[in-house]
Amino acid sequence: MALRCRDDAGVSPLTGALLLLALTAVLAILILALLPEFPPTFDLFPQEEPCIFEIVSVLHTNEKGKYTKASIVTLWYNKTPVQVDHHDPATRIKEIFGWVKEVPDREKDYLKDDLWAQFYRNGEPLTFQVSTMDASRLIPTHHYKIKTMNGHGSKWSMNGRITIDFSDGTFGPGDMVRVEIYSKSEEHLISAHTYDA
Repeated sequence: MALRCRDDAGVSPLTGALLLLALTAVLAILILALLPEFPPTFDLFPQEEPCIFEIVSVLHTNEKGKYTKASIVTLWYNKTPVQVDHHDPATRIKEIFGWVKEVPDREKDYLKDDLWAQFYRNGEPLTFQVSTMDASRLIPTHHYKIKTMNGHGSKWSMNGRITIDFSDGTFGPGDMVRVEIYSKSEEHLISAHTYDA
């Protein structure tokens, strides 16, 4: 009986290499499609947003307690800085390499007319901006979707409050309300805060 010689070289190495290359390309395209931002940033310790002016309440009722979809938002100037845990490993690394975040000035009196605000509902920006945080300057303007604003004086000082009465239904129970307050003169974000209404 003659011995047959088995030939295992029936599979082409070129075909395997091409299949592997195609699979790698498809996986790379899928990963890039799933990334929220490209090119990705590799910031291990991103700067946290400053938070000076906080939303402390979003009311949906009128002064008699009746549910009216009132959308009355109260902001508070929180003078207390966020406590830093110096024993946290991430904080220690930031301190060692000098990656300490910029601390907002919590003792400054902010000129209300120099501030403007953008509000968000569930991550989507409202179609209008609050052009000034000074109630006396807002009222004479065409303040679309805002009924009233109150707050004493032309400066926003520590522990001061500003209440904005938006049109009914602007915010509903369970909405995530976000406010970003910017300086007109410095042209940058002063404070950002998110609140569960």
